[in-house]
Amino acid sequence: MNKEKRYIKSIFCIDYPGPGELPPDPYNAYGDVRVDIGYENEVGVSNYAFDVYTPTKLDSSIKGRDQKCLFGRHMLIVEKFDYDIIEKAIETIIDEIEEYGHDVT
Repeated sequence: MNKEKRYIKSIFCIDYPGPGELPPDPYNAYGDVRVDIGYENEVGVSNYAFDVYTPTKLDSSIKGRDQKCLFGRHMLIVEKFDYDIIEKAIETIIDEIEEYGHDVT
């Protein structure tokens, strides 16, 4: 197992691909967010995917379904769709990211 420190190399969203692009209403948003994680002193990264929801979007997503439910594997719920908030959240679980994110490397 690698003993080097992990770090976030980049974060981007499939749904909002432009530089600095954000959803029109960051408090009512969903995004397929990808995070590139690397190790210090090493080349290469692993890419993890998260379904990022705000509570408002999560609520409307559940209400819009016939089953009135939504499964939550690889999900991150944030108050506001904001890359700083998302990055700080990922940093809190970076050493266990395999348990939370979907490895799409």
